[in-house]
Amino acid sequence: MNGRRVIAYGLAALGLFLLAAPAVLAATSGAHAAPAGGIRGLVKQSAGGVCAADEPCDGVGRNMLLAFSRPGQPDARVRSTASGTFRISLRPGRYQVRAVAAPPLQAAPAAITVPASGWAIVVLRLGAAKHAMISPGG
Repeated sequence: MNGRRVIAYGLAALGLFLLAAPAVLAATSGAHAAPAGGIRGLVKQSAGGVCAADEPCDGVGRNMLLAFSRPGQPDARVRSTASGTFRISLRPGRYQVRAVAAPPLQAAPAAITVPASGWAIVVLRLGAAKHAMISPGG
């Protein structure tokens, strides 16, 4: 082979590598990409719940720390907003949810399923542990 052919083959190989590299990177990085969905919703407190002195007692679960867990994984946590809403990105699957709070607002764990794509939308109602429940969408 003469020098020109070696250079031509080298440049052709480099061109193929540069064309293929983005596809390979996209395929391998997808395994570690952030989830495209999760759980979002509203936290409500049951009637008769205890309210902090500096917060209105209107049934909205303000500033509540929620923990979402599944076997073999660390808990994912999110705090509800001043209006009681929350949103947490999670991979698809079934999660147990509980309020991380001192009594009397401890919630019994409830199961929520994150769909393969998109968001699970829930209303989480907190109260005494025996009354805690989760209702889908509303």
